Amino acid sequence: MSSSNRVAIQEEFQLPSNGKFNGVPAVVQLRAMTLLDEKRRLAGQGLKSIIDCVDRCIVTEGVSAFNMCAQDVDFLMIKLRTITYGAEYKMSFVCSECGKTVNTSTNLDDLEITYAPEDFSSVFKIGPLPISGDVLTVQELDYNNIFAIDTEAQRILAKFPNYEGDPTDVLNYVYKIKEVNGEQLPFPHLKQYVETMPAMDSIYFDEMYDKHSATFGISEQVVTTCTFCNATQRRSLPYTGEFFRPRFDTV
Repeated sequence: MSSSNRVAIQEEFQLPSNGKFNGVPAVVQLRAMTLLDEKRRLAGQGLKSIIDCVDRCIVTEGVSAFNMCAQDVDFLMIKLRTITYGAEYKMSFVCSECGKTVNTSTNLDDLEITYAPEDFSSVFKIGPLPISGDVLTVQELDYNNIFAIDTEAQRILAKFPNYEGDPTDVLNYVYKIKEVNGEQLPFPHLKQYVETMPAMDSIYFDEMYDKHSATFGISEQVVTTCTFCNATQRRSLPYTGEFFRPRFDTV
């Protein structure tokens, strides 16, 4: 019998960014993974293979995971798992109190989601900085930015094999900063500005940027209880091989 009438499971989800990023709507449709999606993911490498997988499973026309911020992609990655394999995620952890390995499970649909407020903007100001007094206009990065940073860092390391440190550290600031005191600086000048930024200013920048980013997203914190000593602990959701490829008897 022909199977051409089979339709993949699809669900509609409101993104944590709540439509506050250009080109990314508040609500998208996502379909469950197919065998081909899974094979392509396994054939890929690292983070990009995950983004590619999420991107292929977005049904909403004209929407790409690469235009999304990390908070939205993390959210969709978890939702992709739930509509493909179910919300129950079996995992194990070592209890910090008694040292024993505990097998347990969590419901991924119970993870807390915080949506960007109505007055949220992906472009915002930081400053005056404590030492220079500068006011910076900055942006939340999407995955196009993140992969561009990685590409540029690899280019720098290839061209300058004796480069001290990781160029990604500087490039992260360069890609985040859009204006300095209302002025757009050419890339070389902005790079120099970042490299000579007072350390106290950089700490202030990081704290304000992280505070802004933390206003929305899906929490990956789960509460676990040890079945041996009953100790309750809060821990980060572990990502094991069974997250995207659970065994049949553990689904």
